[in-house]
Amino acid sequence: SIEDGLIYEMSGYIRSGMYVGEKSGTDDHEAKSLYSEASLNLQVKKGTIGDAYFDLRFKEDLVESDANDHFNLRESYLNAYLGPVDLRLGQQIVVWGQADGINPTNNITPINYKVFSPNEDDRREANYLIRSYLNSDLIRVEAIWIPKYESSVLPLNEESLPDGVTLESMDNSDNGVHRGSGALKVYFQGNSLEASVSSFQGHHPTPGLTATLNPDATFSVTTEPYEVRIFGTDFSTTIGKFGLRGEFSHWEILE
Repeated sequence: SIEDGLIYEMSGYIRSGMYVGEKSGTDDHEAKSLYSEASLNLQVKKGTIGDAYFDLRFKEDLVESDANDHFNLRESYLNAYLGPVDLRLGQQIVVWGQADGINPTNNITPINYKVFSPNEDDRREANYLIRSYLNSDLIRVEAIWIPKYESSVLPLNEESLPDGVTLESMDNSDNGVHRGSGALKVYFQGNSLEASVSSFQGHHPTPGLTATLNPDATFSVTTEPYEVRIFGTDFSTTIGKFGLRGEFSHWEILE
């Protein structure tokens, strides 16, 4: 619809999914995931100046009744188009790289590894970002600043740990600007080849694990962010009737 020079576009879906797997240590099977989900997407455009995008989802998890999966504003951001420069500000999901499943250059926004789904997009989580693009005929440059750290959700719980080991929650009170991150990517696009080179420096969304020996001879395991510097490249091309994609990365742990 059009109103006062604004263009509104709305879309969405309703779906339900069930995933069954073998119960650990037995020959029995159990429902690993059973849920219903509705999504509402709204985009508001103002000529060629900019637009706003919202992705609101409602999910009801029928396996984990205490899961915090109800109303979730998955993404909400503003775009501004300033000649050759595009700016995007807000809660966003960023996917880098060409590979499926394992993406060594995809280091911007967190992943929820507790989600059981064959769809990789279901595991992706948003973070507050400032994202900019510089567009030209030959290349495209993307720069990202992540002012606040958000951790990926690891597939850990008390039941999965051995006796004498407890899982402690990560201290989120220290996720300020000093844990922010920055990234830069340059895209090249030709007739038969798409490629990019990228760099990332900051605290990686997937945290490490720190084990502490307690006075009673038990261990406490805590997730702990660590700082890295990553250089990567990816490509996508065709060879006859076949497609070929790949990624490479080099990591340096800074702390």
